Amino acid sequence: RLLLANVGDSEALVCRGGKAIPFSVPHNPSKSASERDRIVKAGGRVWNDRLAHPAMNPKFFSLGVSRSM
Repeated sequence: RLLLANVGDSEALVCRGGKAIPFSVPHNPSKSASERDRIVKAGGRVWNDRLAHPAMNPKFFSLGVSRSM
């Protein structure tokens, strides 16, 4: 048995027969449409594939993560 969890844009892979098999989905708006949708539904903004503050100008202020532990 293997228990696995991820937060943020970290990824877990297993190599079998020389082929990488993903075990998790990165929570990154540039790589995941569902993460982008989750951010927008929660009242956030995505700008240039990064999490933007909902009230501040994203040109000058962006957030590094869309989830945290």
